[in-house]
Amino acid sequence: MKSESDIQAMVAFAVETYGGGYFAFNNAGIFSHEAELHDQTDDDWADVIAVNLTGVYRCMKHEIAAMLRGQLERGATFSIVNDASTVGHRGSISSGPAYTAAKHGAIGLTRQAAVTYVSNRIRINAVSPGPTYTDVTSGVRNLSGEEMVQALASLNPTAQLVKAEAVTETVAFLCSDAASMINGHAIPIDGGQLAKL
Repeated sequence: MKSESDIQAMVAFAVETYGGGYFAFNNAGIFSHEAELHDQTDDDWADVIAVNLTGVYRCMKHEIAAMLRGQLERGATFSIVNDASTVGHRGSISSGPAYTAAKHGAIGLTRQAAVTYVSNRIRINAVSPGPTYTDVTSGVRNLSGEEMVQALASLNPTAQLVKAEAVTETVAFLCSDAASMINGHAIPIDGGQLAKL
């Protein structure tokens, strides 16, 4: 994970380069099939929490500070979207305690900040993708079509992996004026996975 000074510099660079920090998507994260809680090492726990929760906190801290300065200067409106997960809404036997706790924490942080800064015209939401077509899911992608349907059907009623484009399109919507009344929510992008549980 980048240091706080690196994050501060990143936000400053974005504001200077693009003329203001109007939107932010906090999307960095790590995933591991960790040990069960009683076997979890403190180092593994700390690594996952540092990236998936503390990283979101530090990014938001400096993004919000920049947005508050921009709000004073230009009367603009702003939006932050955090990357959570469907496991931030439930328990999971496949993702491990630190990852699940971090994603619950990211949703809680999103909601807390959303109610704190809405009067400053900063909307804050999260997206909660289900199993997504990434390098992490490469083992699933190597299955035959029928095997993939069987592997995913118990998780996702559409029996498909979520495509990255579905996530980015939802993030773009949440940053747009069309989502001006959406604040403090974690939007599942999961083909109905959470609805099925």
